[in-house]
Amino acid sequence: MPETHVHASAADTEPTRLDLSTGSHLDTLYRAAIGPMQADYYLPILSRFETYGRASPSWNWAAFGITLNWMLFRGLWWPAVVYLAALAAAVLALAAGMALADPPLPASVQWSLWAALLTMALLVPGFFGNAWLYRVYRKRLDQALTGTANLDEACMRLARQSSTRPRLFAIALGNLALAALVGI
Repeated sequence: MPETHVHASAADTEPTRLDLSTGSHLDTLYRAAIGPMQADYYLPILSRFETYGRASPSWNWAAFGITLNWMLFRGLWWPAVVYLAALAAAVLALAAGMALADPPLPASVQWSLWAALLTMALLVPGFFGNAWLYRVYRKRLDQALTGTANLDEACMRLARQSSTRPRLFAIALGNLALAALVGI
């Protein structure tokens, strides 16, 4: 039987080298996903979540104060839909409960219930907005890594989905148009 020579490839014979780059590839990917605006704020938060392998509640003023605008700006499409649906359901349930209450609730109780609903509608995104952002961005990272050939292509794909000034201006114009329609 003739001898066969198995030639090892260069990759098999190269020793493994330590990556001495100053930044993490994950940081590079997250920076691309976040986009040019507020990356220095979000990167440490997302890195901390990544270190622990899960998100945890943390405060986000933008998610608290301008919830829907923040979600649209950051590309949290499904969380925005779920948030609006949950808010609409809560408003309808509260309105129905007040309408069906026998005897009718005093005005002060009604105002208190509406204030509690508004408070929850602001506090929940304020506390969990960064966690929602992490879950959506982590999914985007996974899709970019599996759908591209290398880190640069993955970063380009993530950057195309990231928050940009044109998206911010579009949201601002949408708010102005909505305010004009409502008559504010």
